[in-house]
Amino acid sequence: MALHELSLNFYPAYLPAAEATKTSQTLSTEKGYYGKWIAPALGAIPLQKIDAAKLEALALFVQKSGKSAQTVRHILGIVSRVWNKAWTRGLVQGDNPTRRVKKPQQDSRRTRFLTQEEARRLLDELAKRSMTIHDEAVLALFCGLRAGEIHSLTWGDIDLQNGTILIRDPKNKSNRHVFITQEVEAVLERRFAHQAKTAFLFPATNGKQRQWISETFNRAVDTLGFNDTGEIVTNDNGEKIPVKISDLRQRIVFHSLRHTHASWLVQRGTPLYEVAKLLGHSTIRMTERYSHLAPDSLRKAALGLQGSLEKKQGNVLQFPNVSA
Repeated sequence: MALHELSLNFYPAYLPAAEATKTSQTLSTEKGYYGKWIAPALGAIPLQKIDAAKLEALALFVQKSGKSAQTVRHILGIVSRVWNKAWTRGLVQGDNPTRRVKKPQQDSRRTRFLTQEEARRLLDELAKRSMTIHDEAVLALFCGLRAGEIHSLTWGDIDLQNGTILIRDPKNKSNRHVFITQEVEAVLERRFAHQAKTAFLFPATNGKQRQWISETFNRAVDTLGFNDTGEIVTNDNGEKIPVKISDLRQRIVFHSLRHTHASWLVQRGTPLYEVAKLLGHSTIRMTERYSHLAPDSLRKAALGLQGSLEKKQGNVLQFPNVSA
């Protein structure tokens, strides 16, 4: 293949090497990013002609679509690895263009979470549109699961007898269990139809693992106005449209349900260490972001020592009356 003909469709040739070093979940994520973001923007452009300007435009488009800085870095990382593989084969020349792209570093950690009333309204709206996305939302909200964890679940991971779900974490090479609430149990009972243990709970139409949360979720959020500022503007066509929240950390997305789960736990007095275990955080530092939601628990812990050295009644230490 000539240099001027080589495009990012070279990605399939990169896969065999990637399959030897990456987990199936990582590969699945990469393929999803390639198919949804990279191929439509760069797939028809010769790899040699992909420059920093084109990559910056792609990064900006992904960010404006509501994706995090981490997602943008992952996408640029895929392009970088494909370029490097082509370079080692002598198919491209010069420097890797991703080196000249400034990677976004803003704090994309979610700060907003749903109230119980907002959660009820969202689930009701999702149920009107799609029971599949409704049921996925229930698992995120009541088990604190990531979208990728939900989509990788098989019926063999469900233990109704002990009321637990096994969550596999190939990235950290560890597993954890989450617990089946009555809301989650209702979902499982509705979806179960004697499937094989290897079948996915939420399969794609071809029976394989799903890669993305349906846009139905975002449409439901828009209908409810959860991401509106309350300000209304008139566009060029004379239509009145709501102004959207610009700070991505304050916008409601599917991952906000996991954040809501953790926030509710902390508000109910669950120790941060236990929250970290339930969420699968690798370090307690990842969970400390929720500590501000439980200020009263810190006061209660400190004041719990109050009176621990008091003498028994009848032998109480008396302070002198200094006002006399």
